[in-house]
Amino acid sequence: MMKTSKDNYRPNTLNPLFGEVFEVAGTLPLHKDLLVQVWDRDLITSDDLIGETTIDLENRYLTRHRATIGLPRQYHVSGGNKWRDIELPTEILKKAAHLRNLEGPVWQSQPLSLTLSGVQYSLTDFEPPDSVLPPTVGDSKERLALYVLHKAMPLVPEHVETRVLMHPAHPGLPQGQLKLWVDIYPFTKDPLPTAVDITPRQAHKYVLRIVVYNVFEAPLQETSFVGGEKMSDVYVKGWLQGTTNVQKTDIHYRCMDGDGNFNWRLVYDLKMMEAEQVMVVEHKEHPWSLHTTEQRRPPQLTLQLWDNDLILRDDYLSEMTLDLCRLPKPAKSVGGVGPSQVPQMMGDGDANSVAITMLDDHTNSINLFEAKRIYGFYPFTRIVEGRTEIAGKIEMEMEVLTEEESKLRPAGQGRDEPNMNPKLAEPDRPATSFLWISSPWKSFKHILWKNYKWYCITLVLLLLLLLFLLLFLYSLPGATIDYLIGVD
Repeated sequence: MMKTSKDNYRPNTLNPLFGEVFEVAGTLPLHKDLLVQVWDRDLITSDDLIGETTIDLENRYLTRHRATIGLPRQYHVSGGNKWRDIELPTEILKKAAHLRNLEGPVWQSQPLSLTLSGVQYSLTDFEPPDSVLPPTVGDSKERLALYVLHKAMPLVPEHVETRVLMHPAHPGLPQGQLKLWVDIYPFTKDPLPTAVDITPRQAHKYVLRIVVYNVFEAPLQETSFVGGEKMSDVYVKGWLQGTTNVQKTDIHYRCMDGDGNFNWRLVYDLKMMEAEQVMVVEHKEHPWSLHTTEQRRPPQLTLQLWDNDLILRDDYLSEMTLDLCRLPKPAKSVGGVGPSQVPQMMGDGDANSVAITMLDDHTNSINLFEAKRIYGFYPFTRIVEGRTEIAGKIEMEMEVLTEEESKLRPAGQGRDEPNMNPKLAEPDRPATSFLWISSPWKSFKHILWKNYKWYCITLVLLLLLLLFLLLFLYSLPGATIDYLIGVD
């Protein structure tokens, strides 16, 4: 009998997750070998065999180590780890002891214990009085029998096998690995226990909203060609790593004290698997591809600080990369931002590879998908001469919502409508914050007049004096002639 999952193939992947359960009937020793093959599905040509593995079912059925069904670590009567053997632990213990000519088991009720081949085992030996058990565990007698089976009997425990895939045309050369397990039941047993549901988890859709309020102590990259002040035209750029959705705030022009005001919302859609704490990224490798390629990667948000240039390329200032499942606690004020907020920095010397991550001790980290929303201050960092330094600080709010929650609480990108949750007002920027080429009057007022007021006044007076002299010289010849000929 052959079973296949050809119609449920996994496209464009070298690490497929199948989650398939096959039930195959057979007769030992006629059908003693179970052949498992992995194929490459082709759209036009015939499918290609990737590799195969063979499992000797007769050997597992006859072994004294009871390899038909692995023994779980705990006896559960409900839930995902529900007992799936056709025999109870007490029945298995009795048969295993008889097979090995062991005396017992002999049970005692007060307190619950059993004696096997002269050795006494008590339930308290395995479950201390202060231990907390899940509500899905079953009878205490069955639990004790299972504990003794693991301790006193060399039986096969419950486990997932890793089988090497081989190809007949390439003997000795592994073609990959396949993880599986095999349960062998008597065909006459009816009904059989319900098969374990190993259907892969599906990613859930989320919306990540980042509200950038202010930036402080940004590096001043440029020098004003008129006034000579240090300044930067600052903006923030952000994206989720592995995606192409790169968003930017508007530009705070002529930032001369390192402080930029934005009130700008960045909005990202993502798919998340909460249990694995990974983000699912789907994309087509080519425009003509029929299927998307799926990648699973940590949910890392990158925010960068840039200096806008009108003609040349924009200048990189600093950045941060935050794992949304292990966020450092934000500072409550801009003065509280410091090196202690960057517990571990990883980089290869490139300023664009700085990443803020958490230490193995996650007690001080925050999972945004559990907290839902955080607000505070974080540092931007950069690498200068091999040393990591703080180069700017950001005041922001991060919020993650499910797809349904985002529809109930809509919010537009930037300050676009619907501008709510929260409503973002226009930033209160200084009058000197403008693009000089688009505002000639402001340029004169805030750049030329501010820095060269007396020079401008002197220039105007000189121009008026020059004009007076020109008019005087222009009218002098006519007045002289009129005087000489006596014209009144």
